[in-house]
Amino acid sequence: MYSIHAAMMAKLPVLAFAAFTLPFLSMNSLANDGSANTGSAPSDGLRAGRPLRVLAIGNSFSKSLCPHLPAAAAAAGERLEFCNLYIGGCSLLRHADNLRKEEEDPTFAPYVVDWFAPGGGRKCPAFNGGVRQMLSTQAWDVVTIQQASPGSWRPETYFPAADQVVAAIRKLAPGAEIVVQQTWAYNAADGRIGGDSPAWGIDQSEMFSRLAAAYNELAGHFGEPRFRIIPTGQAVQNRRAALAAEGRGFNPSVLEPGHPIDLRGEPVGNNLHWEPQKDENGNATGKFSLAGDMIHFNGQGQYLQAIVWTAFLFNRDAAAIPYAPESVGSAETCAALRAAAAAALKR
Repeated sequence: MYSIHAAMMAKLPVLAFAAFTLPFLSMNSLANDGSANTGSAPSDGLRAGRPLRVLAIGNSFSKSLCPHLPAAAAAAGERLEFCNLYIGGCSLLRHADNLRKEEEDPTFAPYVVDWFAPGGGRKCPAFNGGVRQMLSTQAWDVVTIQQASPGSWRPETYFPAADQVVAAIRKLAPGAEIVVQQTWAYNAADGRIGGDSPAWGIDQSEMFSRLAAAYNELAGHFGEPRFRIIPTGQAVQNRRAALAAEGRGFNPSVLEPGHPIDLRGEPVGNNLHWEPQKDENGNATGKFSLAGDMIHFNGQGQYLQAIVWTAFLFNRDAAAIPYAPESVGSAETCAALRAAAAAALKR
């Protein structure tokens, strides 16, 4: 990763930085393609064949799109230019604070920027950038926002930060449709929502119902037309329900300490394992605690998210998107994930 700003560039020989300036070529002359400010993404006809340009102001719950979204769109025959701004755990409040800091100091560049060209390849290597910088670099068709997962189910955490973020988008990218990504409930093994005494006092189902309500409130907060919602979280719940109906759902209450952990198709969770507990002297107690990442998508979750986004952005039938990499699972598994995505988009 790298970060190069205009002030620094002026001091470097042309040949020294020419290979690193791709993201900034249009910064001083913003693209104007004649797209109307209609509040929704322009159709392919209005885009005159150019790619759909999507900027995600996100965190790790949008960075998880990078492995599959560009390729899924390409496999569907669509032209997508996707750019993700990433800071781990970045909330709407922190995005708003970063906008303020960047306005005071244009060299402030706290985000990792992953930018993909149509066809699935990277437009350039990852670099460090700012929200204002990226909103202004070209005309975007869609700009997405989302809340950080710990606050996603608490509507009081959304405002007034969301007002500030939306105001900046409307000022710097007036032709873009603002879209909300509905994020997802954690793996039921996470101690904040699972176990006999969950730290948050809610379970997985309630986490989802609360975050869905909070995102609906966000979508309607700014008047008509309401912001559209990408139902990633609903697709996850659909997949969980389908697995449970087949008797294959992931149930952490039946896990045996010390034994291998099978997620059984659960799309959320990585490297779940048992860690031996130790006493104050560092000696093994013979007991185990469950450890690992219980909030982020694994490969199947990343695939599911990419299918939801592809179908949403291009108004496609998720079940019919011809993208099923072997790395995700069998053809049947991919079809089941696409079905979960399709059902979410039909709600």
